[in-house]
Amino acid sequence: MKLSMTKITLLALCVAGLFGVLYTRSSGVKFTEHDRYERGVQRLKQLDTDFNVDVLKARFRLLNNYDGFSEQLDESFATLQELTNFPAFVEAEGSVALSRTLASFSNSLSQKQEMIEQFKTQNSVVRNSLNYFPIAGSELIKKAAASPDGRELELSFDGLMRELLVFSLTAEDELEPQIRLSMEKVRAWTEAHPNHADIKMVTSLLAHARAILSRKPKVDALTRQLVAIPTGEQADEMLHIYQGQFGLALQKTHAYRLALFGCSVLLLGGIAWAIFALRSANRHLEHRVAERTAELSGKNAALQESIAEQLRTSDALRSSEQRFRTLSTCSPVGIFETDATGICQYANPRCQLILGLTFEELVKNEWMKILHPEDKDRVTGEWKQVVAAGGELNSEHRFVFPSGEERWVHVRSAAVRKDENVVGHVGMVADITDRKKAEAERKAMELQLQQGQKLESIGRLAAGVAHEINTPTQYIGDNTRFVRDSFQDLLPVLNAPRKLLDAFRDNRMTAELLLTTEEALKKADVDYLIEEIPKAVTQSLEGIERVAKIVVSMKEFSHPGTTEKTQVDLNHAIDSTLTVARSEWKYVADLVTEFDATLPPVLCLPGEFNQVILNLTVNAAHAIADAMKDRDMTKGTITVTTKRDGDWAEVRVRDSGTGIPEHARAKIFDPFFTTKGVGKGTGQGLAIAHSVITDKHGGTIAFETEMGKGTVFIIRIPIAPAAKAATENTPEEKEVHV
Repeated sequence: MKLSMTKITLLALCVAGLFGVLYTRSSGVKFTEHDRYERGVQRLKQLDTDFNVDVLKARFRLLNNYDGFSEQLDESFATLQELTNFPAFVEAEGSVALSRTLASFSNSLSQKQEMIEQFKTQNSVVRNSLNYFPIAGSELIKKAAASPDGRELELSFDGLMRELLVFSLTAEDELEPQIRLSMEKVRAWTEAHPNHADIKMVTSLLAHARAILSRKPKVDALTRQLVAIPTGEQADEMLHIYQGQFGLALQKTHAYRLALFGCSVLLLGGIAWAIFALRSANRHLEHRVAERTAELSGKNAALQESIAEQLRTSDALRSSEQRFRTLSTCSPVGIFETDATGICQYANPRCQLILGLTFEELVKNEWMKILHPEDKDRVTGEWKQVVAAGGELNSEHRFVFPSGEERWVHVRSAAVRKDENVVGHVGMVADITDRKKAEAERKAMELQLQQGQKLESIGRLAAGVAHEINTPTQYIGDNTRFVRDSFQDLLPVLNAPRKLLDAFRDNRMTAELLLTTEEALKKADVDYLIEEIPKAVTQSLEGIERVAKIVVSMKEFSHPGTTEKTQVDLNHAIDSTLTVARSEWKYVADLVTEFDATLPPVLCLPGEFNQVILNLTVNAAHAIADAMKDRDMTKGTITVTTKRDGDWAEVRVRDSGTGIPEHARAKIFDPFFTTKGVGKGTGQGLAIAHSVITDKHGGTIAFETEMGKGTVFIIRIPIAPAAKAATENTPEEKEVHV
């Protein structure tokens, strides 16, 4: 009996040890280590993306401070060092693969660190020259326009400045020969005018032009090399290797749990076998305990079935819960659950990370305290309404953390019902700060492009406006000199009556005095002066009015405007823009305006609307100029009309140009698409016009065209957008072939 008990005790110890080992192995994956390591790899990818974005921003002069490069590289090296501490469940083979990938990533970061210094040096030179060149170049062009012998310099430098600015914004090398030709023209001018007052400024600007021409390709090459370094692919490979190790660890954990379940079943089988052995060894007692044994056997069988059923149910629940925990832990968005009163019952690690709160703080509704002051009343009101009514929540709002950091989140939730009763709420929380920042950056870049095109338009129109002002100024000067000379001729005539009056009073009237007066009248040709002097004064006043109109129109067009919409007289705004652009169309077209006098003021952004009209007018003039080369005609016609169409203000700009080709019509409003030759168009005019009219004014812009006859662009803006949505009663935008 003692030997049997010893065997049983040893067997029990072995079984207990086996169960302990299986239980320990089935709990080998620690999700806190997994979260730490995966967040580190994701952060490494984000830093690499931010670095590449900043390089591109610096290349296009959207980033003036280079400190971010060093900070991003330092943080990347620090994060890389942290990632060398692998989670315990990573096997030896996975550690070797991860170490190899980490070493490759470190080498790539070192390459970026070496190349970024060269990039900063070269890009700083190009950026400084580009910042100085347009301002000083515009000033030089203005001085050259005012100088009698500066016309050649003005034309040469205007072309050089436009070509260099286009060259700096594109990766095309075709402009380099033309730029060098323009530089040679300017240099030839400096040799021909060595003593000119602006010779130092011209020489300095040529030096800046050479710097841009020589260093810009180097900056582009460094930019491509920096972006081409495969840190992103290496980070993806690192994440792929790690996730493979994590999945393998989960599979092993599941296998150990299955083994644990199998051992439990075997243990129950061993117990049953022990009972059977005891019954066999004590058969001589069966006749005394037969009934009791039968009863106990029945109960034992029922108990075993109950235990087996409970084990199966427990295993299914455990497996389901494990899958949910795994999915919840690995989810890139926050997941939360509340009871019917809105008290938090569960929040995954991502939810706690996004909100910066622990589960205990979420239970106390601490998230309401860090809501942005501008969103707090709205969000708390929406949440209370959802809890009370059992509806759905779909909200975007901001949180302000104790550190002062402000982040955007998107929250969606739905009620959980049982027998038509709300028993709780489940939802998700996503961090959309990067998306909001990207939207803000995109809007800022669009605004910068629009301002850049407006400045480009003003610079392009400056020479034409100067020429327009010069013509009336010349005949104002001629008439003023005529009046001055005529007044000198009239002085003897004006003095003669006074002399006759004095002689009459003193009785000194003589025939000689009368003869002198008569000769003065004849010499002055008074009849001619009486007829011509009023005409000269009238012409001078007309010239002054014309100059004043041009100056006022230029002032209204170049005004930076406001960010808020104002009531604008569209007829007056269009007329001012057409006056400013006169130099663009007067040599190729006659302008016809048909303004609706009953059109009321329209709520819009005047500066951006003027830019749209200018873009369409300049495009019309260019189309007519192209048509003049193909058709036998001296001038074309540009017709601008306005009218009221219900709740809409409609503007039409029609030209008698070449029309839009079939292959280009679907892409006419795409950014950077142009049908013009190199150096004649940036492809931004119609794209900006479409954005201004549709996005900022809630209107539409469409066109009708026919090859060989011309094109008409149709703009429709709601007169009162607050009273009617911009998308209602808006005609479909489509091409109509006349």
